[in-house]
Amino acid sequence: MFDCSIVPSAQGGLSNRAMKQWVLLIDKIKSDLVAAMRANDEVGKLVLRSLLSAMNYYKIELQKELSDEDAARVISKEVKKHKESIEMFKKAGRLELVEKEQKEMNVLSAYLPKQISREEVEKIIKAKSEELKAKNELNMGNLMKTVMGELREKADGKIVKEIVDQIFKTT
Repeated sequence: MFDCSIVPSAQGGLSNRAMKQWVLLIDKIKSDLVAAMRANDEVGKLVLRSLLSAMNYYKIELQKELSDEDAARVISKEVKKHKESIEMFKKAGRLELVEKEQKEMNVLSAYLPKQISREEVEKIIKAKSEELKAKNELNMGNLMKTVMGELREKADGKIVKEIVDQIFKTT
């Protein structure tokens, strides 16, 4: 999709050729919505329309065009909502709704960056902990802030918190 040989022009922006090849995440979602409409994919249409709506609300809130990072943040929030819904429906015994939410979450997850493994998260947290000399629970907030800034869309916040708690309980 993206040509790695593209180099910014001397004026600091992308050349015309590069601009034509550069596809924003939002544009990809819009084109996928059109494809879902043509394929009569009801789940895809529903999810992508609601996602574009959420992105539009976020764009209005920020009062600027969304970058790919902003779009990924919105997608991440939507995935989190679906995960919470799945948990609630499981507790209530509503398996048909669990399946529906799972399908919708799978559509959204396709647009998120690849999640890193728990082991990789643990390595990063331990390295940051040593770097910040975070040895007790007083430094836990600062460590969480630093790690989540680095891993924002690459790792689930719950996993990061579990690992940080585990590190401070063993020290």
